[in-house]
Amino acid sequence: MAALNEVVWIFIAIAIAFYATSALKSHLRLTICSICIAVSFSWIGLLALRQLGWFNNDIILAILLGQSVVGIYYLWERHARREWLIFRLPMLLTLSLAAWILVSTKIDIAIIVVVGLIWLFHGLLYYYRTRPKVKSHVDKLIDCCSRW
Repeated sequence: MAALNEVVWIFIAIAIAFYATSALKSHLRLTICSICIAVSFSWIGLLALRQLGWFNNDIILAILLGQSVVGIYYLWERHARREWLIFRLPMLLTLSLAAWILVSTKIDIAIIVVVGLIWLFHGLLYYYRTRPKVKSHVDKLIDCCSRW
């Protein structure tokens, strides 16, 4: 039988962290999802190992970070007021930018400018959202992910 590769070990670690967190959750009074904790601990640990030069699989690191990005996005979306949902795209891109900076360890000004301009555009839409010509577009953007 072949030796288990690092991704298999990562999946095993995530599963163990998930089951342990699920079992201890009530005792620790945790309100965070056990999967979120397991995945987050995994990529945080792998990121630390990567910084030390002991881990170099950026693909699995990016996948795990992407899972956290989506989890944080869904958490924000669940708690956001309806009119704030106009900021879905800028929120997702900001979280993705944060993950990009963590993995690439460099800051790309062009990406920051693009994300900033998208925030500005959506901020203007939010500000003018009650005007008749803008309202229909804002409503379409808010409903884009709600009715599929």
